[in-house]
Formats: sequence, structure tokens, C-alpha cells
Amino acid sequence: MGKLTDLALATANSSFKEEHWISACDVVEAVKTRKIEESKLLQLIDFFTDNSVETIWDFCVNHGIDLWELKEFYEKCIKPYAVNRELEELWKF
Repeated sequence: MGKLTDLALATANSSFKEEHWISACDVVEAVKTRKIEESKLLQLIDFFTDNSVETIWDFCVNHGIDLWELKEFYEKCIKPYAVNRELEELWKF
């Protein structure tokens, strides 16, 4: 994993006990399936709202997630709970 991937996961997991941490695989699976396990909801919300757009996009590029997969996942699974206006700026390009 790259430094930004490590940072992204550290940011998402920082408020949780280690046994509740999410992994890169958890994030990728959630985005690709557009489904979130209830036990990982808060961590994934933190991942997509507490990280910078650069960090999120770096993670996506390094894990085979394209812009449209990211947008569909965010709109369906994250935005109903929390908004990241900076991330939403990506859709405009």
C-alpha cells in the first residue's frame, strides 16, 4: 500500500477500536458492490468525508476504482448520511 492509502485508512479508523478497523479490501468491496455492512458504515463514512479528495482519489486509482464507480457508491451509500462537497466537485469534470 502507498502512503496515501495508509493515511486514508488511518483517518477512517482513528475513532474506532482496532477490532472494528476497515481494510483496503473492505473499502474496495463496498465501492464495487455499492453495499456497506452495517458494522462498517461509520468507518466508511469517515473514509469518504474525513480524507482529502486527493487521498480518496489516490486510493481509488491504486485499487482499480473508476470515477463513476466512486460517484455511484458515494451518492447511494455515503451521501444519505454525510456530505463531502469537495469530493462532489470531481463529478463536474
